[in-house]
Amino acid sequence: MTNYVGQREQFVGNYGPQNEAQNKTHCAKMFKMFCDDQLVELIVRETNTYAAQKIQARSFISLRSRMRDWKPVTKDEMYVLLALFMLMGIIQKPTIHSYFSRNYILVTPIFGSIISMDQFE
Repeated sequence: MTNYVGQREQFVGNYGPQNEAQNKTHCAKMFKMFCDDQLVELIVRETNTYAAQKIQARSFISLRSRMRDWKPVTKDEMYVLLALFMLMGIIQKPTIHSYFSRNYILVTPIFGSIISMDQFE
């Protein structure tokens, strides 16, 4: 590689958000451009189908199993879950349980006030 001479690429295309995204400033509207109702409804449908299949496949469900308390997920709940996943990218903690901790050193009250840890899991 002693005879290689690198050349800087010249970018000549448009940069930044294009088309519909160009004038969006509200983060929720921008999010919905990429993750619209149709996609979230698909995620909800597949999540509920998967849960029903898992429950049906079990011959025995213990009394303490979360499967006993399963309720189908709604589109609104899925949007909340996706929002919490994004927030977890900003507020980084070592474990899922840390987000729901009530320890005054670790507490991030928004998580527990929006959804229980059991429901989240």
